[in-house]
Amino acid sequence: MPFRNFGICTNMMNKDSVRLLIDAVYETHWDHFKEHFGKTIAGFFSDEPELGNGHLYDVNNQLGTDIDLPFSKDLEAELEKSLGDWKSKIHLLWDNSAPEGSDSEKETAKVRLAYMNAVTTLVRDCFSYQVGDWCRSHGVSYIGHSIEDNGEHARTGSGLGHYFRGLEGQDFAGIDDIGGQVYPQGEEDFTPDFKGEPRNATFYHFMLGRLGSSAANIERQKNGRALCEIFGNYGWTEGVQLEKYLLDHFISRGINYFVPHAFSPKAFPDPDCPPHFYAHGHNPQYRHFGALMQYTNRVCTLLSSGVRVSDVALLYHAEGEWTGDYIPNEQTARILEENQISFDIVPFDYFNPDKKYVPRNYKALVVPCERLIPETGLPVIKASDNVLEKLEELGLPKIKTNHQSPYLSVLQVEPSSFYFSSVRDVNETFNLSDICYYPVAYFFSNQGKDAYSGVVTVPSRGPCFSYNAWDNRLEAIEHQENNGSTDLKVFLEPSKSLIIIFGDPQGLPVWS
Repeated sequence: MPFRNFGICTNMMNKDSVRLLIDAVYETHWDHFKEHFGKTIAGFFSDEPELGNGHLYDVNNQLGTDIDLPFSKDLEAELEKSLGDWKSKIHLLWDNSAPEGSDSEKETAKVRLAYMNAVTTLVRDCFSYQVGDWCRSHGVSYIGHSIEDNGEHARTGSGLGHYFRGLEGQDFAGIDDIGGQVYPQGEEDFTPDFKGEPRNATFYHFMLGRLGSSAANIERQKNGRALCEIFGNYGWTEGVQLEKYLLDHFISRGINYFVPHAFSPKAFPDPDCPPHFYAHGHNPQYRHFGALMQYTNRVCTLLSSGVRVSDVALLYHAEGEWTGDYIPNEQTARILEENQISFDIVPFDYFNPDKKYVPRNYKALVVPCERLIPETGLPVIKASDNVLEKLEELGLPKIKTNHQSPYLSVLQVEPSSFYFSSVRDVNETFNLSDICYYPVAYFFSNQGKDAYSGVVTVPSRGPCFSYNAWDNRLEAIEHQENNGSTDLKVFLEPSKSLIIIFGDPQGLPVWS
């Protein structure tokens, strides 16, 4: 079980300060429970660590706004390296008076980039890696997530300044879906919240899941592990049907580990962040929730054995935001997602030669900012251009679907070692856990309000079959091969999913 910690005031940019946190929290757990580390205790969970400047959960706190900013002695040294006489320039973190296109505007961008680079690399090294290295040296994982919504994933305040750097020292790429952020047909709901802030529907539905799965796909230490804390604070109106939708939504974005929130030990009803799944026997859907968790285990076990396909690299917009020239990633992510173009969100750091990253065979790089474009050797497409048209010119493969309503989401998983251990209880006469395949898998999810009926064309060929993860059985799928692709006849009701696997079943029975 993971441990969570609260109430420790830590300067994330100071190694000594973080060491005090480790001594006060982590070492004391080790002293009392070392025999359970790596067994009962799987890891430590950092829940929403933050730089902590500004008012709690303030939004719109970009550089150039009237807020206090984080600082440390280590940061001072880093600024001296990058800016020289930084004290005469630091006012540019707040000063927006530079005329557009002027040298002074370029200087402002330079200072802000240097400051945020220093902040976020210190957070990475002093906090994320120091805690993560301690956990790994004690036989447990470092797990968790920062605050991602309202742009906080790339800002100070309640965030860590940079999604990827802030979590780089962790063993899982974590995100959080909470309080109605994602829900059926919520892509167009921008209704202001109780603070009057418009709901960032585009971010929640098209970028949130991709942040986690992208980090998991490119960082060696994550080893493909993308985790979502899910279900929390949706209220008692959230039942198993909505939970099934949420799981399929994030699975189809590449998330393969889930932490359900929450099993409250308090007396029922506990008003904090319901629903509570067991609720001391008061939740009538608890038995059905168990069936949902069995489905989730089967799907995640299967898909975690493969590598998610991504043809496009979408450059993370953090540096663009810091320098004042960017299009938020979620806007481009929506275009790619709705047109079945597979992609990863990748930070600038990915393009610096570093063994921390896994090379991926991207076909193009889409950049959200024109001031900062890394040297990659890939065709570069600006997010301000017609992205679809430019990608089509490059001849990128895409999954073709009938785009009449509803919205169909597709996840493609590359050849890897799929073990069918998750279906071993279908027929006890077969020891499926020992049978290994090297197929391509597609996970389809209908996230619309109407049934989907049509032909889906996928860039794979050969024998294929369907795995019904809810009923735990293999089934036939009607299909027809074309030149280099296969047409699948798909009928999918709302909130339902479908897994198609390309590969020879090698004598495995097919259950109808």
